[in-house]
Amino acid sequence: MALGSLAWPVLTLVLGLGAATLLPLLASASGRARRWVMATAALFAMSGAVLTLSLPTYSADWPERINVEYWFDADTGQSHYLVRCDSLRLPAALAAAAHFDPVPRPRFAGSGSPAFYAAAPTLALAAPELLLTAPPTPASQPAVGSKTAGSTTHFDLRLRSLRGAPEARVVFPASAQVSDIALVTAAGPVRAKLNRLRNGATLLDIVSLPAAGVEFSVDAAGRIPLRVQVLDQSYDFPEEGRMLQRARPTNATSSQDGDVTVVHRTATLYPAADRSD
Repeated sequence: MALGSLAWPVLTLVLGLGAATLLPLLASASGRARRWVMATAALFAMSGAVLTLSLPTYSADWPERINVEYWFDADTGQSHYLVRCDSLRLPAALAAAAHFDPVPRPRFAGSGSPAFYAAAPTLALAAPELLLTAPPTPASQPAVGSKTAGSTTHFDLRLRSLRGAPEARVVFPASAQVSDIALVTAAGPVRAKLNRLRNGATLLDIVSLPAAGVEFSVDAAGRIPLRVQVLDQSYDFPEEGRMLQRARPTNATSSQDGDVTVVHRTATLYPAADRSD
């Protein structure tokens, strides 16, 4: 149960390998016995396939993971409800609760997690803040192992959630060619792991974000100025969208982060000025 759906192919493989050790016994069996064993095995396999297709994919004991989210885009002033489904099929009850797009789209540019979108009422939520703490400077050299070429710009930044969200993300585009990210801590700079998205963008995910924010540095060798995506996330859901939570089927449940509220904005980092937009 801890492995989830991954357990099914794993258990099948283990069972197949274990049963394969009995195959040499067929060599000493009569032809009639071999035919009986093969026919019985084929019958069990076909019966299992038919039984599997006839059963519901999800149940209250084995629910589908469905999260509902509220997103506010500070750049456009528009808000959306997002529904993420493991099956990539929107349940009828949720589809009737709001006017969702029929085809899922990425949650943000570069995200590998698709979701169904529906218009939502706009709430006055403060956008996350990404500020330069010092003028950008040329980096002394690219980070060890970096494949970037040409000049590298060093940015000192502070990330803060003005609404007190406990988690925030910064997405640097692939064109930025980010070679190094280091977090500022009391013990000194700590190099962060570079998480690459499918489109080549670099993701920095900060959990347990302090109220005063967190400072970090970035070395980028790509196109300047940088336009980066900034998101903060809180583990709550607005009262205006409760009908979506009530419409979630009984054979589905929220998981991991659960139902969340996200505020998204775009920040621009300039190369020769102590400012960002």
